[in-house]
Amino acid sequence: MDAQVGESSACATALLCGVKANYETVGLDSSARFENCYSSYDAHVPSLINWAQEQGE
Repeated sequence: MDAQVGESSACATALLCGVKANYETVGLDSSARFENCYSSYDAHVPSLINWAQEQGE
Protein backbone atom coordinates (compact mmCIF):
# COMPACT_ATOMS: atom_id res chain seq x y z
CA MET A 1 0.00 0.00 0.00
CA ASP A 2 2.71 2.46 0.94
CA ALA A 3 5.33 1.50 -1.70
CA GLN A 4 5.34 1.15 -5.47
CA VAL A 5 7.42 -2.03 -5.45
CA GLY A 6 6.35 -4.97 -3.33
CA GLU A 7 8.73 -6.81 -1.04
CA SER A 8 8.50 -10.40 0.16
CA SER A 9 6.50 -9.97 3.38
CA ALA A 10 3.85 -7.67 1.90
CA CYS A 11 3.58 -9.88 -1.20
CA ALA A 12 3.19 -13.02 0.93
CA THR A 13 0.39 -11.34 2.89
CA ALA A 14 -1.37 -10.40 -0.34
CA LEU A 15 -1.00 -13.92 -1.74
CA LEU A 16 -1.98 -15.89 1.38
CA CYS A 17 -4.48 -13.49 2.96
CA GLY A 18 -5.97 -11.68 -0.02
CA VAL A 19 -5.17 -8.28 1.50
CA LYS A 20 -2.64 -5.66 0.38
CA ALA A 21 -0.20 -4.83 3.14
CA ASN A 22 2.23 -2.03 3.92
CA TYR A 23 5.97 -2.30 3.40
CA GLU A 24 7.76 -4.62 5.86
CA THR A 25 4.59 -5.98 7.50
CA VAL A 26 3.37 -9.60 7.52
CA GLY A 27 -0.19 -10.81 8.11
CA LEU A 28 -1.49 -7.32 8.82
CA ASP A 29 -3.82 -5.07 6.87
CA SER A 30 -2.95 -1.56 5.70
CA SER A 31 -3.85 0.04 9.04
CA ALA A 32 -0.61 -1.35 10.54
CA ARG A 33 2.45 0.87 10.30
CA PHE A 34 6.09 -0.27 10.07
CA GLU A 35 7.93 0.12 13.41
CA ASN A 36 4.69 0.98 15.26
CA CYS A 37 3.75 -2.09 17.31
CA TYR A 38 0.59 -0.54 18.72
CA SER A 39 -0.87 -0.17 15.24
CA SER A 40 -0.72 -3.95 14.74
CA TYR A 41 -3.10 -4.88 17.57
CA ASP A 42 -6.28 -4.64 15.50
CA ALA A 43 -4.71 -5.17 12.08
CA HIS A 44 -4.40 -8.98 11.93
CA VAL A 45 -6.02 -10.71 8.94
CA PRO A 46 -6.94 -14.40 8.54
CA SER A 47 -4.86 -16.43 6.10
CA LEU A 48 -5.23 -19.46 3.89
CA ILE A 49 -3.97 -21.59 6.78
CA ASN A 50 -6.66 -20.23 9.15
CA TRP A 51 -9.37 -20.99 6.61
CA ALA A 52 -8.07 -24.55 6.09
CA GLN A 53 -7.94 -25.20 9.84
CA GLU A 54 -11.51 -23.96 10.25
CA GLN A 55 -12.60 -26.47 7.61
CA GLY A 56 -10.72 -29.29 9.37
CA GLU A 57 -8.19 -29.74 6.57
